[in-house]
Amino acid sequence: MGSETQHVAVTSVPPGADVTIVDEADITKFQGQTPTDVTLPKTTDHYFGGKSYTVSIAKPGFATQTVEITHRLSNWCEFGNIFPAGPLGYFAIDPFNRGMYLLDPQAIDVNLSPA
Repeated sequence: MGSETQHVAVTSVPPGADVTIVDEADITKFQGQTPTDVTLPKTTDHYFGGKSYTVSIAKPGFATQTVEITHRLSNWCEFGNIFPAGPLGYFAIDPFNRGMYLLDPQAIDVNLSPA
């Protein structure tokens, strides 16, 4: 259950801040400005490989803020595999359909402090 990607909303006060999202392999996945809605992959190409990201939000005259996005098992994966799929679902089906994780937090809202 679930999809390979997830939307993450990024907002800031004040708006118009630069957003850079880098994944666990130090590859830039997104650059833009707040407010924005970014679609991010939830898994790597590795078996049981959940993605993680570092989000940097910067604006001239304000202190840069950094937020970590991590992955966790989705409720469908965690509880849905008790019945009927059981271990087959957890070890064989879910890792291949790439929908077993959720990115957390699902929305980022920061108040930038003057530098």
